[in-house]
Amino acid sequence: MELHLDSCPSCTRALALVAKIFASAAPGGSSTAPERDGTTTPTTGTEVGRYRVERELASGGMGVVFIAFDPALGRRVALKLLRAELLFGEEAEEASARLSREAQAMARVSSPHVVPVYDVGTFEGRPFLAMELVDGVTLRQWLAQEPRSPRAILDMFAQAGEGLAAAHAQGLVHRDFKPENVLVTRDGHAKVTDFGLTRVDVPIAALADPYRVTPGGAGELPADPLTSAGRVLGTPAYMSPEQFFGQPVDARSDVFSFAACLYEALYGTRPFQARNLDELRWRLASGRLESPRRTQGVPSWVREVLAPALAVDPSVRPASIRALLDALSAVEARRARLHVSANLVVQGVLLLSHLWMLSLFLIALVSSGSASTAAESTAPTVSHGEFDGPGWNFLAAIIITVLFSNVFWAPVGVLWVPVNLYGLLRRRAWARMSSLVYAAFAIPTCIGAPYAIYAFFSLTRPHVKRLFRA
Repeated sequence: MELHLDSCPSCTRALALVAKIFASAAPGGSSTAPERDGTTTPTTGTEVGRYRVERELASGGMGVVFIAFDPALGRRVALKLLRAELLFGEEAEEASARLSREAQAMARVSSPHVVPVYDVGTFEGRPFLAMELVDGVTLRQWLAQEPRSPRAILDMFAQAGEGLAAAHAQGLVHRDFKPENVLVTRDGHAKVTDFGLTRVDVPIAALADPYRVTPGGAGELPADPLTSAGRVLGTPAYMSPEQFFGQPVDARSDVFSFAACLYEALYGTRPFQARNLDELRWRLASGRLESPRRTQGVPSWVREVLAPALAVDPSVRPASIRALLDALSAVEARRARLHVSANLVVQGVLLLSHLWMLSLFLIALVSSGSASTAAESTAPTVSHGEFDGPGWNFLAAIIITVLFSNVFWAPVGVLWVPVNLYGLLRRRAWARMSSLVYAAFAIPTCIGAPYAIYAFFSLTRPHVKRLFRA
């Protein structure tokens, strides 16, 4: 049996896990569990630097994340510790450098949509970093919690895109953007994390046919500075072709990964669906996008914007994540500006109608005492009985109410409309609410009711509201 354990990694790991469970459960047991390689994995109560481990939160290919308490500042943090197995052999130095690079990259980026790094250190020779503990779920979990509308998905990805844009502004490339590396807080804010594969921006070199794939399906995979021979870093399902084939990358690689994740979230399928790496090589090299599984509710222009971002040739893609975000919002921005322009026109018409009603009232007021008795005596008369009854009385009450409301509202409208037009033109935050209030009070005017309906429809649209953030 011992010979079998020595030759079977799976059984060895299982035995080590069982031993760790029994060790942690034993009275007076150690707060750390010994590993087969001689290192220990933190358990509840372990002191990692100045941090006290409470429990394991998640694990990935590079490290294990724990919830830990920082007694110096009295707060909980997310503690990411490099996996022990990566510290031995040829990968040790590279893995350690990658985690250090993650800390440096995240510390340089200041954005509400990037998880900040608080501290770095080592635990038994294994590097760790302390980050903000985000109360929420991953973007993939958020998408799976309930059916999300295309608008909600676009808004959430826009926030994640802002985080990438902040990183790119510092000359950094994430290189492993995927739904698992975006955290969504309980109040609906997206934060990009796990910059473990980040490096300083390297321009794409002019290479001869860098995407050549052999007929047998084995593509050439030149090693880049952070790739061991034949091994490409990142998650293949969302990697850009240049990264997949081991070529130098820049911000446009993140543009591809971002677009691939958004495509999957909106349409229910990955843009380059494949069952294995060989098939993925061919699909990436061909550049043919997968047909969407679902399109209900997704605006048709979204696919037109995402298609260039998923191009095999990086030069065809948007030059930056900011350009892609602007392209995604451009169509809605045009629609929003049309709504605002229509409100400007209608309010201009209302201003003229107010001036007209006010002038009629003043003319009637001035000339009311000058009517001659003779003219009154020659005026046609109408039999009282022709307009008698509750129906005519109700109609008369409505007419009188509207007339008096018009007279009362006209001076207010004359003063309000120009101020509100200025706010709409300059996209002031108060202008949208001012227009809605004006629409409600302008109902008694000649075109007030139709305008009130339209104003409440248009000015409460999400893409219109975004124009009035400033």
